[in-house]
Amino acid sequence: MPFNIYMKKKDLDCLEIGNEGIYLDIIVSPNSSGDRINGVDKWRDRLKVHVKEKTENGKANNSVVNLLSSTFHVSSKKIGIVHGKRTRRKRVFIDVDDKEIDEIIQKILEVK
Repeated sequence: MPFNIYMKKKDLDCLEIGNEGIYLDIIVSPNSSGDRINGVDKWRDRLKVHVKEKTENGKANNSVVNLLSSTFHVSSKKIGIVHGKRTRRKRVFIDVDDKEIDEIIQKILEVK
């Protein structure tokens, strides 16, 4: 793991770096006024994600994937919800390399 990634990651307990990419722990607020990432919830160690869609038929989950895809400039095919498909608390996997991980961490730090 590159040194700069490690130094930034230590402040982000919502992020775990794996062999093939990263895991993000998020908390979703469906039926919000707009789609946005609203920083990190320090109490829950989760990235706060707001989406307009309701939780019906997986619409909110699709919006979460689309929002993360557009925010982090990663194909939506590289993003998957690995835990919590039916709850507000989710674990998302993003299939990225070291360079992209650094960019994602930077974007998360910008919205803190």
